[in-house]
Amino acid sequence: MHSLGVRSRFTQGAIVGVVGLVGALLAVSACSSPTTNQLPTVGNGPGDIPPTPDAGTGVTPPKADTGVAPPEDTGVAATDSAPDGPPPMMMTADTQWANGQQITGPTVIAAGVTITIAPGATVTFASGAYLTISGTLSAASSGETGAHAALVGPASGTWGGLIVASGGTLSLDGVDITNATTAIETQAGDLSAAYDNGTIEAANTPFQLDTGSSLTTSHATVTGTIGESTVKGSFTASYLAYTKSASGEGIVAEDPTAILSITDSTLTGSGPAGDMVVSDSAAQVNVAYTKITNVHCAFHFNGLSSFDISYTTAETNAYGAMLYGSSGAGPFTIEHSNIEGNSVYALDEEGTNGTIVLEGSYVSGMSNVPGATSPQTSPIANAGPR
Repeated sequence: MHSLGVRSRFTQGAIVGVVGLVGALLAVSACSSPTTNQLPTVGNGPGDIPPTPDAGTGVTPPKADTGVAPPEDTGVAATDSAPDGPPPMMMTADTQWANGQQITGPTVIAAGVTITIAPGATVTFASGAYLTISGTLSAASSGETGAHAALVGPASGTWGGLIVASGGTLSLDGVDITNATTAIETQAGDLSAAYDNGTIEAANTPFQLDTGSSLTTSHATVTGTIGESTVKGSFTASYLAYTKSASGEGIVAEDPTAILSITDSTLTGSGPAGDMVVSDSAAQVNVAYTKITNVHCAFHFNGLSSFDISYTTAETNAYGAMLYGSSGAGPFTIEHSNIEGNSVYALDEEGTNGTIVLEGSYVSGMSNVPGATSPQTSPIANAGPR
């Protein structure tokens, strides 16, 4: 059963972000070995001696401590949680990250700068590190079968993940993200954010879309999830394989301006605890050609401005849908879908709702949604991923 509450971007021991009035100091750790052409380590740990500038890294070393406070306008976007740790390092030149690249602390890709992840490369992030993208982070297309690159956190502890800031661009194809607190956060004013053909594993929050931001994903897999994904912006997903946490919720729309659109996807849980597609506010929710199984509610709507569920199967859940509040012009439609084999209620309408249209669908089990038209007597064959 869904319950409202304040949701935090970070869990204990993994608070990451950028402090609102902190200067963006610029640094990179020098390689300890005298061997030339080694990959640089980005970051500056406590007690490190400022490294000698390396023109090939695109990272500017930190200035000496003059005792003068940094300027207020740093050009680095603040996140919704502020760390007390070291200031971020700034990437200031176009660079390719090859296999073995290490990120040891908070790092920013400056506006106008492009960092490219080489196909198949593994980039390692230390606990407490995160990457703010004010420029561009990209990975060359490797498709569904190509060698994946990987962004990996420590075996114990977590790293902060990717933050697509205002003016930033994310274009990742074939990149896996492991052990992140928030795998991908998009902030208001992001230019473009796309995550395709990758796996997000063991994230507290797989996706966090802030108000005024957007993210698209295609052929992504989310597994080993610890918490929920939150959508206050525009989230468009196709061919998404999403396994939610054992007891928490799946994908939650939390803002009146949120738009949640899911097609050709498979959404599942590990038992009838926690809901899958949730709206807490006057969001727009569109789900088509999708299958939702093994959760408490396939859909739980406390309030939203419109929903359109079509060619979708919700089965073996406790509830197919809890329709507990809708407002606005709508439409509010469930069409050509299968709501079957749910143990408590197929469709449960409570509270204040607009007119719910139930058309051409197969519904087995209890339903109190009135006025069904063209009901089907057997399951619809093409109600699910194409």
